[in-house]
Parts: sequence; C-alpha cells; structure tokens
Amino acid sequence: MKTRTLVRYLSLFFIAQSAFAGVEDYVVKTKSYLCSDPLKMYAGSGVLFNFKEETYVLTSDHVVLSGTKFCHSVQNEKTKEKEATLVASDYGRGIAILKLKEKLPAISFEDFFADKPAASTKVQVMGFPWESEKLVSRDNGVILLSDSERGLIPLQPKMIEVTGGHAEYGMSGGIIISSADQKLLGIVSHQALKVVEGAASKVGVISNSVAASDHFFAIPVYALKENILDFLKDQKASKTSFVRAGFEELQGKYETAHSFGLRFEYLGPIGSGGGIGGPEGAGKIGGNPEGENGENTEKVSQVVLTLSTLEETAQWSSPARKVVLERIKSYLLKGQKVSIPYFVDYSKDLKAAKKIYFRSLSGFLSLFTQGTLRPVIILQGENAKTQVKDLIENTAKLSEMNKKLVAFAGKVNSLDLKNLTNQITLMTEILSYEDYASVNPEWIKNLLADKTGWQVGFNSTEFELTVEIMALLHKINQDLGKLTLIE
Repeated sequence: MKTRTLVRYLSLFFIAQSAFAGVEDYVVKTKSYLCSDPLKMYAGSGVLFNFKEETYVLTSDHVVLSGTKFCHSVQNEKTKEKEATLVASDYGRGIAILKLKEKLPAISFEDFFADKPAASTKVQVMGFPWESEKLVSRDNGVILLSDSERGLIPLQPKMIEVTGGHAEYGMSGGIIISSADQKLLGIVSHQALKVVEGAASKVGVISNSVAASDHFFAIPVYALKENILDFLKDQKASKTSFVRAGFEELQGKYETAHSFGLRFEYLGPIGSGGGIGGPEGAGKIGGNPEGENGENTEKVSQVVLTLSTLEETAQWSSPARKVVLERIKSYLLKGQKVSIPYFVDYSKDLKAAKKIYFRSLSGFLSLFTQGTLRPVIILQGENAKTQVKDLIENTAKLSEMNKKLVAFAGKVNSLDLKNLTNQITLMTEILSYEDYASVNPEWIKNLLADKTGWQVGFNSTEFELTVEIMALLHKINQDLGKLTLIE
C-alpha cells in the first residue's frame, strides 16, 4: 500500500519575542461553547497579552466558535476560569482574539513580536491537551523552515515548520518559544499527518481520539502585528477577512466560511483520520489534508457559493477580486446556482493555460485571494442560460470537431498538435459553462498564432477539419469581443 505524507490542519501557531520570566503563566486553556449548552464546546490553548491596560488572549481561530450565541472562557493553574468576549476570529489569517473583563499579568503588546527565527532554532512548545487542564511543555522541537509555504492559511503565506516537537489535539493556539532565550515565536496551528491511501490517517499515536505529532506548523508572530492592531484599535469597525459560523461547525460543517455577503462551502474528497485540529477539521474526524508532497491532480471537488445568512459577515476585499465577487453575488440574486471547480493559470504561457485544482476550503481561498488566477464559474438554474445563442452553438461545434483532431494527434503522435488541441479542449470546457469572463482574449489570439501546431493539421489528411476549427476559433473570438463582460 502506497504511503505518502500529507499536511493536515491541527491548531498550531507561533510567536517570537524577548525573554519572559514565567512565560508558562501566560499560557491558558480556552473554551468556546454554546451559552445555553456548555457541553457543546471547543477547547484549545492561547496566550495572554496586555494592550492599553486591557488583557487579551491570542489563539487559533479554529478553536473558537463565532456567533452571538456562544460564550468563551480561559483558565490555567494560576488564573482560575475567567469569562471572555470574542473580539475577532479570522479564518483567513488563522487567528482569534478574546478580551478578558479584568486585567491580568500578561506579556506586554510591545514585547509580543519578534523577528523571523532562523532554521535549526530549538523550540519549546506549550499548550493544554483537549482532555487535560494541566499545561504540557516540551523542549525538544527544532525549526525545520521559518518560512514554509504550504498554503495552509489563505492570507498567511509563511508558516514556521517544526519537527521533533510535541503538539497534540487541544494544543492549538498554544505557543512556541525559543529554548535558548525564551523568546515567543509563534502559535500552534497545523499538524503533519502520514496518510496511507485507503486507510485512516495516522499522526504519532492515536488513542481515545487524542493525537500527538512531532511535525507541525505555526503562524509566526512577526507577521501578525498589523493584523492584531487593526482588530484592537477599533474593535467595532474592524473587519475579519473570512469568518466561520459557530453553529455550522457544531453541525460538522467545517469546510465553510463567510465573507463579502457570500458563503463558501467546499465539497469534495475528505480524508479520514484521528482527532486532528485545524481549519479544515476543527479537531474532528474527517478534516481534509493538504498535500505536503501532493500533486496538482484532478479531483471531483468544488466550492459552492450562496448568499450568506449571517447578520455580520467578514469583509475581505481585493481590487483583483472585487469585480468577480460582485458578479457572483449578482448571479445568486437572480436565482442562479454558482460553483467553482478549478482555476485557470495563464501567467506563464498564454499558449499553455492550465487548470489549478484545490483539495480543501483553505486551499481554494489561498488560490482565490492571490488574484492572479481566474476562477472558472459554473452556473445552474433557470436563469443560467445567456442570450448568446451563436456563441453557445459554435462552442458545441468546436468541441465536437476538436475531439476528432485530438484523436488524429494521438495517431500521428504530434506533440505540437496535442498541445494545441489540449488548449482548445480546456477553452471549450470553460465556454460551455458560459463563464466567458474566465477566457482570456489573449489566450485565443495566441492559440490562433500557434504556427507549429496548426501546420501539422494543415499538412495532413485532416486539412479541412483543421481549417474549420481555426475558422470557428476566429468566430468565437469575435463573438466574445462583442460581449460586455464584467471581468
């Protein structure tokens, strides 16, 4: 049975700073629960810090339940259980901030942010396992990478990757400090899993749903200052990028997030495994793993978009995506169903566009927030059909003709013709969804200018078919040029 290592979300987040005496006193166990039923609870870890004479807790977003019907508390062996209110829970950045009703001894905000730690730095991990109220502190980790790029958190491209440490379910939001000088380096956020195809994921030793791992990831504190200040300076006006609804998480809907008045839900293959924390699993069985050594292979997955029903949603915005978000919202308001199965990358070679797939909600949002890839939008519903009848018919004709040319390219074993027909296949697939804005006009122009590919067809027995396909491409390009596209 083939074994491969995949990365899975557990709550691990890192922070760096000057030496702190008794830093373990500032690490707390967090609880987030339904006010009317405290047994419906999420638990994690966090770290206390003071800002303008008030005490806050920084933790991982996936151990906090968001919504007006949820209550929160923190505690450790010295600080008995204290009530807290939720300031912000930002799925896009992987963090959450709680505010205590009274000031407590804590790390000062000024001492909270360190420079990027070096690889090979020895670290200590502190946090509270799910089933324990006793702090676990292990001094055996080493930073493997200080700027790991796994795409685990949509708006946090750089993570600290640790090996040899100890972090288990419930320690999400706990801290990583330098073993040498006790500097705060990060917050526990994700865990690495060894996934055996066709079997349950394995992470260290799994016993009674408590999993331990020696390979995990953390959000570096050096990257957080601006975001945290934004949340603290004007707590009423500040907006999170993406938020998850607590009531959806309690229903087992971990692959959902809200922003811009829209609800994003990932539907696709879900990995099986033990109790692992993190944005995709929230510590529950079934969180989808992101591939550490994964390949960009086609998956039957999609993100379905609907209008959000939350009273207050997050407000992520980007000039590169605002237009497409408005377009999606307009489709939904007209009663259409909207889904995105993949993105198209035109960035390197306009004659060689390719599909980019995702295997989780965070993977989708990491691609979506980049702004450089085109999301392909599928519409369904009574109003989904456009009025461009000729364009629809020509696309269908082109698709059928191209299938014949694909078969011919296989017979003559021409790489140039195969590349050309593959690009036409992808283009007709996107056009068949009537997502005309995702077809870059320059892409078609470059395909028409691909002399090496067309020449093979022109010099063969499929001359007439090649001419017809080129003519249809010209016609479709003209039709697209007449459309008034939002993007």
